[in-house]
Amino acid sequence: MNPEQFREECQRLARPRLNLRRRSGPGDVIGVWGGSGYLPPPPGAWRHRITVACDWLTRNGFSLSGLLSVYENLDEGRTLDERFIVVRSDGPSATLSSSDGIQLVGTEDVALPPVEALEVYGSEEMRSLLHNPDQAEPLLSTYEERCPLHYADREGIYAMLGGRHVPWPENDAYDDEPGRLVLWTFKDSEPWLEVWQRPAGHLEVVPRIT
Repeated sequence: MNPEQFREECQRLARPRLNLRRRSGPGDVIGVWGGSGYLPPPPGAWRHRITVACDWLTRNGFSLSGLLSVYENLDEGRTLDERFIVVRSDGPSATLSSSDGIQLVGTEDVALPPVEALEVYGSEEMRSLLHNPDQAEPLLSTYEERCPLHYADREGIYAMLGGRHVPWPENDAYDDEPGRLVLWTFKDSEPWLEVWQRPAGHLEVVPRIT
């Protein structure tokens, strides 16, 4: 497999993503970080982490509309997995421009597949290449250069919509997370927060730590 064939296969397995950064000029407000939040959480002590409009997700094949918010529970005694929830509203997205939080705008990008995705979804030739580290290593460096996990702080990326996830220590295989990655936060990590839409349609927050 030559470098051009490798790039073509990576592009075939790539997914669109929207990087969310702090608004510093013109641009539609796609999300809001912090502040009081838009959608009411359940009763209790909650802190708003992020709200995003689902329009971009709808255009890219997600069965989502309206607004999506992530809240953190501040009550003591909860485990990491119990601390975060998703609140969502259906229907047309409300305007986010009047927020008291940090306004976020979006930049479209492409999420290349990590090595683990290439091993699961790649061609036989790709999998053969991955078993030859001397040939694979120079080509695989492209992925780490493009994954926001490695440069989000440097480039001011608060979160992303869509894209591809990375495997974490608790994952046995790349494809053991059912569903699609909706949202991934980078600001104020750890934990990094992933919002997944499961095959049945419900949303789930998965906090990640190293």
